[in-house]
Amino acid sequence: MDSTDKKILWELVGNCRISYRDLGKKVSLSASSVKKRIDNLENSGLIDHYIVALNPEFTNVWIATLMIFTDASVKISTFKDVVMRIEGVYMVLPLINGDFYLSVEYAEQSVLEELVELIRSIEGVERVEVYDVFPIDEKSELPEAPQFTRNELDVLSQLAINPRMVDHEIANRIQLPTKKVKQILQNLETEHKIALTLRWNPSLGRNIPFNLVIKYDSDLATAQEITSKLSALYPTSYFNSRIVESKSTIFAVFALEKVVDMEPIAMNVLGFDEVLSCFAITYYNAIVGKTLSRVKLERILEKEGLWPPKEMM
Repeated sequence: MDSTDKKILWELVGNCRISYRDLGKKVSLSASSVKKRIDNLENSGLIDHYIVALNPEFTNVWIATLMIFTDASVKISTFKDVVMRIEGVYMVLPLINGDFYLSVEYAEQSVLEELVELIRSIEGVERVEVYDVFPIDEKSELPEAPQFTRNELDVLSQLAINPRMVDHEIANRIQLPTKKVKQILQNLETEHKIALTLRWNPSLGRNIPFNLVIKYDSDLATAQEITSKLSALYPTSYFNSRIVESKSTIFAVFALEKVVDMEPIAMNVLGFDEVLSCFAITYYNAIVGKTLSRVKLERILEKEGLWPPKEMM
């Protein structure tokens, strides 16, 4: 994967429905060249699947990252069976040293507390660290879910099957004019009611993924300044970061061609004046579940008799 593939990937993360033509304009390629590159990203496994969900930033959903430290005796299958009982656990990374990295969306503090207690009950778990991306005391009161018109729900029922379904196919399936479907889609995006994105999995592509957990001094630099520096220094290997400002912590995602490239990056970042500490975590294949934002959308559609579709039953 080169820098152009990376740009394509992150454009799709921001809006997985962007057309080949519009994406081509952004990366200076023809539409056919963009399609070929996306096909390669899909075939390699780097693009795991496309997603439509409620926008968690505009609904009553919080995101947390958990670091679970063990004595290296916990089986991956055991850990998976326990944590996937909690609705909203959407990513589990089994680290190669026996620890685990977990991402969860939740709507109530009690759900997060239940998850932490379940994890602590697993024999071999030594401690759990919780990093709230959107701390409850910092997020405004928002509705459980936005309100949708019937036509919007009809369109969403098709996007839930295939987020990249073309406009005219959606129109044919729900018997609305294509122009009307285009307008509905534009309104949904403008009003930020939904997120059209993708789930990517670097461990399934032809890359060696690793995360740097960076603790920084917020008096010397902001998280955004540090991530901008990472992007400039490592334009191809650095992907993105999850920032937890309340704990001055950055979870930076990298994908490398060679494992020997990991140490120089970690040592260089550790040398930043504003960085207090950092350590690398590498992992086996990710265990993927549904976000709470997606589950909530499916429930809205189910209530209207639009989910699950017949072809998926």
